[in-house]
Amino acid sequence: MSDGEDAVRRRNAIAEYRKKLLQHKEYESRVRAGRENLRAAKKEFNKTEDDLKSLQSVGQIIGHVKMIMATNRPDVLDPALLRPGRLDRKIEIPLPNEQSRMEILKIHAAGIAKHGEIDYEAVVKLAEGFNGADLRNVCTEAGMSAIRAERDYVIHEDFMKAVRKLNEAKKLESSAHYSTDFGKE
Repeated sequence: MSDGEDAVRRRNAIAEYRKKLLQHKEYESRVRAGRENLRAAKKEFNKTEDDLKSLQSVGQIIGHVKMIMATNRPDVLDPALLRPGRLDRKIEIPLPNEQSRMEILKIHAAGIAKHGEIDYEAVVKLAEGFNGADLRNVCTEAGMSAIRAERDYVIHEDFMKAVRKLNEAKKLESSAHYSTDFGKE
């Protein structure tokens, strides 16, 4: 065997060793991160278990304890929570209809200084799919629009700009795709 072949074999062996070392370090860091997550999950589980035990003792004193869970993202709930027997009832509160949106908008707009006629119906028609918080944001954004225009009152166009802006933001929000597969192919 020649010196050239021996040198090539050593280079290949070193390259293979470095590759294995890098893989080992990656696995080690994943295991370490996994241990951290496991510790945090275990700590959270123990806290929840303690809370439930304290609720049981309270329940014996005052009767039955009711637990209410709420979410605005049911699509991301852990399926284990939704298994039969875990929840007694599932109550879904739909988004407000047009009349409800009108009332909600008027409540939030009541404390705002306005100039001229505000066509709430036009604003509400553009606010299809908005909840109460979104309608509050419409009022806030209308106020910000007035401030940018150096006015101390809002006009109808401020509300229209605000509802269009928030409508656009909601479209972007609903079309966003979040991926947890970073770096995986």
